Amino acid sequence: MASTHPIHDYPIELLARIFRTGTKAILEEWKDQPTYISPPLPLPMVICAVCRTWREVALNSPDLWSTIYVPLLYSDSSPRRLVFDAVKLTAAWLSRSKEAPLDIFLRIPNIPLAYDLTVDLLLPQILQHTRRLRRLLVIGNTVELPFINIRGIVGLVSTHMAKADVSTVHTLALKFQARGAVRVTHNQTLLDRDWDYPVDQPPMFSTSYLSVEGIRFSPSFFPQLVSLSVAHLEASFPELQAIFASLPLLQNLHLPKLHVLLPSPETATSIIVPSLRHLSLSFQRRPLNSTSTYPVAHLRLPSLRSLALDGAAGVPICSCFETPFLSSLGSLERLSLRNFVRFSLDSSSDTTRNDVEILHSLSSIKHLELIRTPPGNLLQPNSMAHNRPRRRSIGHRTAISPQLAETSRTMEGMFALIRSNAGGPSVSSATPRVPVASSSSRQSHPTGGLTWPVLETIAMDAIVADDLVYLCQFVSVKPSLKTVLLSGPARRHITHSVKRRLSDDTFFFTNFYTRSSEWDALKGKEEEKAVEVESAEEWLSPRVRVLPFEDIHSLYDE
Repeated sequence: MASTHPIHDYPIELLARIFRTGTKAILEEWKDQPTYISPPLPLPMVICAVCRTWREVALNSPDLWSTIYVPLLYSDSSPRRLVFDAVKLTAAWLSRSKEAPLDIFLRIPNIPLAYDLTVDLLLPQILQHTRRLRRLLVIGNTVELPFINIRGIVGLVSTHMAKADVSTVHTLALKFQARGAVRVTHNQTLLDRDWDYPVDQPPMFSTSYLSVEGIRFSPSFFPQLVSLSVAHLEASFPELQAIFASLPLLQNLHLPKLHVLLPSPETATSIIVPSLRHLSLSFQRRPLNSTSTYPVAHLRLPSLRSLALDGAAGVPICSCFETPFLSSLGSLERLSLRNFVRFSLDSSSDTTRNDVEILHSLSSIKHLELIRTPPGNLLQPNSMAHNRPRRRSIGHRTAISPQLAETSRTMEGMFALIRSNAGGPSVSSATPRVPVASSSSRQSHPTGGLTWPVLETIAMDAIVADDLVYLCQFVSVKPSLKTVLLSGPARRHITHSVKRRLSDDTFFFTNFYTRSSEWDALKGKEEEKAVEVESAEEWLSPRVRVLPFEDIHSLYDE
């Protein structure tokens, strides 16, 4: 007898939509899964095994099979071996996707067999469908592999994709981790190490978004780029000029672990890039005693709207930027700071003070995003009391250059810092830099004591109640602020932990040393001794709109 379960009465279109939603969620797990862990089977394969009706629905939904995470996964036990038949599974998905646009993610583990399989079978199979490719991401792990056929992989991609009859591949990623710095160059000798093409017939890709790590390439290969991401970029000044001269449409630039400029006989000048709208940066620590500048210091970006900085490496901002670069950011509206825990751990150093002043000088900022970044120093109008002179005391340290501050965490740099503190010569810079304030006095705030005068939005993923106290104090003196986006722990602190004293209009958070009278007020006891307080949430809600931190992207899209 046929089943009478209500699910069998669902319209086929609704079932297909449910399957697509579930498939997308499962594929995200595949993408983030380490290559040595076997993830669950892809949902379309599970659906096909449930019943005949579901199998027919799945096989007649090509877009259910159009996102392919090639299962090059290996077992954790020794000897390491591949878990799935990646060639067979990939062929099945390509066949079932029919004519749907393809998004293919190929992650290659650090096993020689996986690279051989990729070059000999997988990539030729995938690239037969180049005209349907929308995204192709090839990410290889090269750790502990003495020799890998990168040239074969890149050669296959360029042979099949760099053709006039191939439609635009929206996104291309060629990332091979742990292969050192990336050169973006026209030097044929360097390019021949990774690319295989006739000298008179260089490849020409119709790609809009490119992400590169661990290989050399020429910017002339990708003349239609709108977005470029290059990890560990290392370039000379002429090569830096060539990048922007060859990419007139470039709007988004992501440079994680950016290296200092290589020596060049040419004098470094300004490079105006009128097309760039979004810039994301993190910096690789400069070699000891290096006086080279970071490439970004020579850029002039009059149309830049968004700047994202990652401080995980602990490189001072003042050693990376120069005043002309900062002065060119007159259109900057969005500032994102990630992993600047140094602002809290090293809050009294001159480099931190100068970094905060640099960020405060960006007076056109409307949206501020703080991710794993303590807001204490940033959200004070007169941050760190820099107008107050400090007396010279025993153990006083003289101001040091940003370069010395950057390299002082190496053994050689520590000795250089000791010599500087003892009165010896400090490391000087070959080029003028953003000045570092002296230990004995501080200059006035660049904007006259007003921090980000047109700021409208703050997004924070804070987990410490003290950070929310700083936020409330900032909101009390910032009438332009309209929206605050907070993480789950931060919203709980605003609701339960952070309070406002009505008597003196100050904020505090309850902890083990909170005064008993304030506890009594919170509990509603001993009214005659209670101090009047109110929840920070009650005070904050009428003044700004409080949203979940997860809504940040939808907010910027409004």
